[in-house]
Amino acid sequence: MEIRLAEVYGFCAGVRRAVEIVEDALKEEKKIFLIHELVHNEQVTVELASKGVVSVSSLEEVPEGATLIISAHGAVPQIFAEARQKNLKVIDATCPLVRKVQQSAGELTKHGFHVLLFGKRQHREVEGIIGYTAPGMCTVLENRKDVLEFVPESGKKYATLSQTTLNEQEIAEMNQYLQKQIPDLLISGNVCHATGERQNAVRQLADECDGVLIIGSANSSNTLRLLEVAKEKCPRTYLVSSPDDLPDLTGIGVLGVSAGASAPESLIRDVLQKISCQDPTTCG
Repeated sequence: MEIRLAEVYGFCAGVRRAVEIVEDALKEEKKIFLIHELVHNEQVTVELASKGVVSVSSLEEVPEGATLIISAHGAVPQIFAEARQKNLKVIDATCPLVRKVQQSAGELTKHGFHVLLFGKRQHREVEGIIGYTAPGMCTVLENRKDVLEFVPESGKKYATLSQTTLNEQEIAEMNQYLQKQIPDLLISGNVCHATGERQNAVRQLADECDGVLIIGSANSSNTLRLLEVAKEKCPRTYLVSSPDDLPDLTGIGVLGVSAGASAPESLIRDVLQKISCQDPTTCG
């Protein structure tokens, strides 16, 4: 079986930056706190926990005066305000591209635009972006159905923004439809370039393969989008969260492999090693 890797895969610059920020902080602090996950990947979360990163569900669990990391997905402004009240040392690992969307959301609503935000309502990135908009000035559109059902109000100014990890082609299609309903629609943002690059690479890869593996976590938005994109071209596309998740690859002559932007190199290496092993019981 021939194995082909996507031209671009794995850690993006924002994820790598966030991990490096945490590792630098751990050089000075034995224990630091993090609300939820730094990035959506189980292996990264477990490794950071072993080094002293304590994941909590709210600021109430963080002791006064402790160090708090803001994840790569960002956070609502209220988190920063509450952290100051608790005298926490805040280290912001928000991806710069996510930060840019947050700032754009705030500026747009400040200038009277109602933001139509493409994204998943329960995703941390989306919650953070909404937190920067003026009250009542943001509507989340999760999918094509939401877009088709949206009815613009006469006299309102509208602008679109997007969660950075969505399907690039789907976002383009939804923007195109909304433009027909709202001729003066301001398209202010799209998915980040790293997301687009990975989706284009896996689309090309899947077109050349009999099967495709997408390495990453099931709770990672960008990973699931890679899965969707690959399946459009290659039905035998599988999500692999660990080497133990490998599917039956019987009959696959050319196997494509890609990985989500939060999948660490160690996980990708372990999966590739497992695929290459003729006898998994002796290859480890």
